[in-house]
Amino acid sequence: MPIFKTGGLAEMDLFLWGYIKGIVYHTLPTTSNDMKTRIRDAFKTVTPQMLSRVSSGFAKRIYKCLEMDGQYFEHLL
Repeated sequence: MPIFKTGGLAEMDLFLWGYIKGIVYHTLPTTSNDMKTRIRDAFKTVTPQMLSRVSSGFAKRIYKCLEMDGQYFEHLL
């Protein structure tokens, strides 16, 4: 059985974390409550359309990964 590498399959996670982090840390939070509020507010800005685009890209990457038996596939995207 081949060893599967995640390669670009973490795209959704990386997108979401990067997006949320950018909003939360636009200015530094001052308290833990401020941080919690910013995180909640940031997640409220994520739209279904944003997730749909990332999800479609994610599915494409999964299929390419399977086609390549878990080997490098980024050059095929």
